Amino acid sequence: MNITRMMWVVAVALGLSSCGGGDPVALNERIFLAESMQLEGGGCTLYDLGGSEAVHSETGMAGSAVVIKQRLNANEVVVSVVDGDQTLAEKHYDEAFFKAGTLDEFTVTPNSGSSALLLRYWGKFQPNGIAGCTPLDQDGP
Repeated sequence: MNITRMMWVVAVALGLSSCGGGDPVALNERIFLAESMQLEGGGCTLYDLGGSEAVHSETGMAGSAVVIKQRLNANEVVVSVVDGDQTLAEKHYDEAFFKAGTLDEFTVTPNSGSSALLLRYWGKFQPNGIAGCTPLDQDGP
């Protein structure tokens, strides 16, 4: 993992967000090059489902036009993967997803000719803050 990617991982892990008014959840994220399963980044973001504050985050991938966006939309977290002005994938994670502890993974292929990415997400309901986040050296729940 190069230094740019390492700094991104730390920035996302330390840049946790939480707003009041709803059920606290933790959304864990890992990003791999699909072909080699080389870890490209990851993190954990805290949200309050049903909270009144808008929470948004965006992550760019080094050497790629792909941007991964997360946003709280009332009772769900929406993850969008975009390349330029085209949405490559969009996922919605609701209370049932977080309570089940489900692992969701999907592959996107950038338009720019970059390598395909495998994105992996899992959550935790009522995480007790950052303690509910999976350590960054683990690639799954």
